[in-house]
Amino acid sequence: RELFGLPAVEKVRVKKSYRLPALDEAIRAGRTRNEARMLEAIREAGVGAPRIYYYDPDGGVIFMEYLEGIRLKEVLEGGADGRVLYLVGEALGRIHSRGLSHGDLTTSNIIIHKGGVFFLDPSFGSRDASEEEMGVDVNLFLEAFRAAHPRWEELLKSFFEGYKESCPFWKEVFKKAEEIERRARYVKGV
Repeated sequence: RELFGLPAVEKVRVKKSYRLPALDEAIRAGRTRNEARMLEAIREAGVGAPRIYYYDPDGGVIFMEYLEGIRLKEVLEGGADGRVLYLVGEALGRIHSRGLSHGDLTTSNIIIHKGGVFFLDPSFGSRDASEEEMGVDVNLFLEAFRAAHPRWEELLKSFFEGYKESCPFWKEVFKKAEEIERRARYVKGV
C-alpha cells in the first residue's frame, strides 16, 4: 500500500464486539494515539521505528512507513549471531535512558531493517516510564527470547553488553527485571 507515493502500512485496530462500545472506542483511540506518539519518541531517542505518516485515533487507524525487513523472531530461528543481540540491547538501553518503555517487547515486535534494529507496536509503552516498566520490557524480551532460541545463554550476553553500553542505570533495571521474574515464578508455583 502507498500513501502520498510512499510505501506504507495501514494498521487498523478492529472493534471488539465483546466490549461495551464506548469502552472499546476509548481503548482503541488511546492505544492508537499512544502507539503513534511512542513511535515518534523512539525515533527521537535515536532508535529505529517506522515514521508515522498519518493517524486517526477515533478511527483506530495509523498509516506508517513500510519497512522491508525480517522480524527478530525469524532472525533467531535462522541462527542469529551475537552482533544482532548487541544491537537490540543497545537500542533498548537508549529507549530506557530517555525515560521510555516499549510495553510489549517480544521478538515479533522488533525488525531488522537495512542492518539496523527497528521497534514496532509500542502501544502499551510509556513516555514517563518507571523502573518497573523498564524491568517488564527486559523481562518480557528475555522470556520471548529464551522460548525462541536454543543458544539463548550465549547470545544474551551480547544483549546485556549492548544494554549496559547505552543505559546508565542498567543495574537498577536488571535488578527490577530479576524481581519481576521471581514474582512470576512465585505466582506460577502457587
